[in-house]
Amino acid sequence: MSVPFSIENAILCEHLVPGLNNKQTLINLYAGNILVKEFPAQIPIAIYIELKPKIFGTIPLDLKLYVGRKEAMAGVAEAKFEEGKLAVVAIPTGLILFEKTTTLKITLSSGKDKPVTVIQKQVLLHPDLVGSPTDPWPPSR
Repeated sequence: MSVPFSIENAILCEHLVPGLNNKQTLINLYAGNILVKEFPAQIPIAIYIELKPKIFGTIPLDLKLYVGRKEAMAGVAEAKFEEGKLAVVAIPTGLILFEKTTTLKITLSSGKDKPVTVIQKQVLLHPDLVGSPTDPWPPSR
């Protein structure tokens, strides 16, 4: 069975701040692969997903985040699917530890549906970075 939604937009960033009128502020987007200065690297990750419903009503969603093949985070949320509107899944910042070059994958499913890969990025070593996500978090003041 297919999921009751299609993915319209999926963004990985460092911070997600709720705003007025159902708006979100996304800070420090990961547009491509995630580059780190050294391993291990603990970096902040937030997730923003827009879903277009194929059915309407309140639907439970299962979100999982994998580092390599290991499940690093899992959560359940309810999405309100309304005709003519996108449903938004906004996951606030959490720290994820990467110990080596690997893949970050985020999946989403509803009930017993086969999970859909929403975001997939490589986590790669780039020793010449300045201000890398491996810098201490939160920054000292």
